[in-house]
Amino acid sequence: MNKFIFKIFILISFIILNNNYYFSLGYTVPQLYANFIPYQNGKCTGESIGVGLSITIGPCISNIGSIVGSNFEVKSTSTFSLFINALRVGIFQYDKVENGDKCFGRDYSEFYTYKNGTCNLTPPFLSAGNHLISNGTIITNGLPLNSQYSIFSITETPFFGLPSNSINTQVYTQFNNENQNNCSLSNQLYSIYFTNNLEINFNNHNNKENNYSITYSCDSNNQPTQNICNNNTQCNTEEVPLDCSNSQSIYCIS
Repeated sequence: MNKFIFKIFILISFIILNNNYYFSLGYTVPQLYANFIPYQNGKCTGESIGVGLSITIGPCISNIGSIVGSNFEVKSTSTFSLFINALRVGIFQYDKVENGDKCFGRDYSEFYTYKNGTCNLTPPFLSAGNHLISNGTIITNGLPLNSQYSIFSITETPFFGLPSNSINTQVYTQFNNENQNNCSLSNQLYSIYFTNNLEINFNNHNNKENNYSITYSCDSNNQPTQNICNNNTQCNTEEVPLDCSNSQSIYCIS
């Protein structure tokens, strides 16, 4: 089967599966979410550490990661659309999207499929960049942000993979900006979360004086904070606004 025929087959399956799943027998199907619980090894064992995601099934979503600090974005340059069938999710990746970021047509660049409950290399939702992650204890040397693994799950509400005894975790949520400042669950596009005290190093090999790191934490009042350091020397801890603003919301959960 050549590549063109394969793409046509995938697109037809996408249309049929979505129509069958969402409109079968005229029943209203609840909104579903694809969750990626982060790990730093290919077996997804040990403690969950890294950047996790919960992405709404259905919409065409671009700039995932653009809300992770205005000067330190980890967004992908691609646009993604997710659909679901039974216990699997299919993911279309588009590198050149036209017509107002609409995800349709046979010109997708990559296609991924994941089964519920399995461990896989996380799709490239976040920037490949030179960004390294660590948490100062279990991970000390820094691992590439685009080399995370995730346990994949499908849920009816966003899920952040937190055990019952977990300490607070910082969450960034992006909402559909067509409904300005409507920060309700029904308007959510995706959430990104950081396991507690996760550090991301934003490395600039061309100008090392511009190297920064951010450590994402929640204080004793459940207030999200960022400890921003310039070359690991000049550091400043900032509280992050909690209010719904520009169709974004930042908060801590436990």
